[in-house]
Amino acid sequence: MLEKEIKLADLNFFTEKVSEEINKSNIYNFIKTSFLKNNLKLSKDSKVFFSFLKYTNEYFIVYYKNKNKQLHEFEYFYDLLKNDKNTLVVYEDYFFLFEGQRFYYFQKISEELKKDDLKEYINKRFNFYFDNNIVLNKKEFIILKENSKINNSNLEYLHKKINLKLLSLLFIFLLSLPLFYNIFQNYNNSIAYDKKIENLEYKIKEQKQKIKKEYLHSRIANLFKTLKDKNINLIKINYKNKKVNLSIASNKRDNIYAFFKTCKKLYVKSFTYKEKEDVYETNISFVL
Repeated sequence: MLEKEIKLADLNFFTEKVSEEINKSNIYNFIKTSFLKNNLKLSKDSKVFFSFLKYTNEYFIVYYKNKNKQLHEFEYFYDLLKNDKNTLVVYEDYFFLFEGQRFYYFQKISEELKKDDLKEYINKRFNFYFDNNIVLNKKEFIILKENSKINNSNLEYLHKKINLKLLSLLFIFLLSLPLFYNIFQNYNNSIAYDKKIENLEYKIKEQKQKIKKEYLHSRIANLFKTLKDKNINLIKINYKNKKVNLSIASNKRDNIYAFFKTCKKLYVKSFTYKEKEDVYETNISFVL
């Protein structure tokens, strides 16, 4: 039997776009690479579970700190599900998607995203259509939990622990071996060796800055091209701490929904329709 359930506020998550579902034998390496790409680190007591979003070809990856697997609050919702029906469950400030009996996705509902607009947002963003719509309040959840016989988590966990710190150090060490070998072979004099090391460190740092700047310019150029291709007007853009804050507008709502699908770790701050200008305007943030 598992310990007390994990709270939703303790979970961290991101999505990773793929061309198709990853083979089970490669899922560990895929998720490990996804963490590296997103500059994320996991401690030894972290747990990871994931869900394949098959209608948009994405992986929903959730991680939290705990030594043991635990039940999550939303796993009690299994008692409300029907085997062959897709279900939306709204509880407090979150919505949860289930494909039959399989957990699919969850997300916090922002203040600007009204609950009445959830169905359209879910249909457009995730290509996910549901037959059942369940809304729970706190009192109903407590009753559901007290009557539940669920003892074991049914989520798809990553079984092998990821030590990204150790992998990063090993990667740097292996890359550095040929360089240090040449240094030791050609410079026996300690003064010449120290100077060579200083020059080498400066060149590595300079090259890393150059690659980082070129990468950022490329991603921003691709962002502008995507906006142009989807007939979306840029109102305001701000880039800080690897995250883009964007204000955009279009006279077609579907153009904005299509752009949402290209964003990684998307957070919709507001989404409004300005009747006078006949334009849809949204403020969002996402990882570039």
